[in-house]
Parts: sequence; C-alpha cells; structure tokens
Amino acid sequence: MKILFVTDIHGRIVRGEELFRITRGVDLVILGGDITNFGGYEDVEDILSQFNSLPLFAVFGNCDNKGVNRFLEEKGISIDGRCVEFRGLTICGVGGGNKSPFFTPQEFSEDEFREKLNSIKKITNKSDFILISHTPPYGTKVDKVLLGMHVGSKEIRKFVEEHQPLMVLSGHIHEARGVDRIGKTILLNPGPYPHHYAYIDYPSLKVTLK
Repeated sequence: MKILFVTDIHGRIVRGEELFRITRGVDLVILGGDITNFGGYEDVEDILSQFNSLPLFAVFGNCDNKGVNRFLEEKGISIDGRCVEFRGLTICGVGGGNKSPFFTPQEFSEDEFREKLNSIKKITNKSDFILISHTPPYGTKVDKVLLGMHVGSKEIRKFVEEHQPLMVLSGHIHEARGVDRIGKTILLNPGPYPHHYAYIDYPSLKVTLK
C-alpha cells in the first residue's frame, strides 16, 4: 500500500497536472494538520477537494480554526483522539499544537495531550499502529527549530516510548524536515506542502521524502 503524507498546507493549493503527478498510484492520503492558514469550514472543504476523492484521514493543526474540526468530523475523516483501520493498518491521531508564544487557535497543554493519548490507549488494542500527530515528540530531529531548541511535546514522546508505534507522522516545525527514531518507532516530518511531502510503503515502512 502506498500512502501519501502531507502536512502544513496552510491554504496552499496544487491542482491540475502537478496534483495528478503527486497522487499517482497512491492508495491513501494522510493530512498532518495546519490544512488551512487560520481558516475554517469552507477553506478546508476547498483544499481537500484537490485530492481527487482518494481515501483520506486527517488531524487538525494549531493554525486551523474549529470549523476545520467540524468539517473533518462531519466527513468521517478526523482521527483526532481516535483510531481507524484501513487495509489492515491501524491509524491513530492527535491534532493541535502545543503551547507557544504565538497564541494560535488550537494549542493544548501537556495535560490535554495526555488526555487525547489516553483516549487512544483505551480504543486501540493493536501492537502495530501508526500515530499521526501534528506536534512532534520532544527531543528529536523532527522537533528542532532553527535556533537549536526542541519544541515538541513531552507527553507525545512519553507515549511513543511506552507504546512504540510503527511510525509517528508529524509536522508543525517546518524547518525540522527529516527522519529519526525513538526505539523501534520511525519519526517522520516531511516539511510543509506543496514543496515537500512523503510517501510511505506499508508494510515495509520505506519512506521517500520529496
């Protein structure tokens, strides 16, 4: 199965031949949040229409207003605080950003992240699953800002250390594009779309950064 992982679109839309090229041969699209740039329901509806009705799951980001959450939930594609099954793969999600000096629309404390992650623990009994988290786990290559500080979530890191998902797919920190590991878990931040995105082959978990 070929998965296209896209994050931090921030309202930028790619259409036509370029979009056809990006989605060719893809079985599933996963969106890692910040789909809009402080937009809501109508904005996300327009952006998601670009993916040509491919199977799709998503979490919201810190720069998405709550209208985005409502759209994703109405369409049955939100995985914030829940898990879904797709062709034998369990996919769980955590939306939103952690607290920052920028006061973006959907920021959460570490306690709130813990509650979301506890919801996931209660509903997945799978040993093999992928976690989609807009906010990356703390202290890795994928949460490091240009000044060298790590700004990810400590609760998400704790969850990864304890439960060792197959992969954590995140975004949020645009400059922290890359791949890392916590134990057996592969961490991936492809960088912001449309300039960057990633393909994942399942079950091999081979990652191709674009």
